[in-house]
Amino acid sequence: MKAPFPEIELIPTGGVSLKTAGDFIRAGSSAIGIGAELVDLQALRSGNMALLKERAGQFITIVREARESA
Repeated sequence: MKAPFPEIELIPTGGVSLKTAGDFIRAGSSAIGIGAELVDLQALRSGNMALLKERAGQFITIVREARESA
């Protein structure tokens, strides 16, 4: 989508995971929307904020590295 519409800032919200996040950024996405891959319901219900913090950190690292390599 970015090739024919370079002026449009795209933010994918489906199919974003730890495996695909970098690919979306390198393909030209401005940002990514992350749902269940970030907020694990079981961890949330049990109050396991450490898991949520760890996963958020992983996404931040992946996006940062993808932007640096783009």
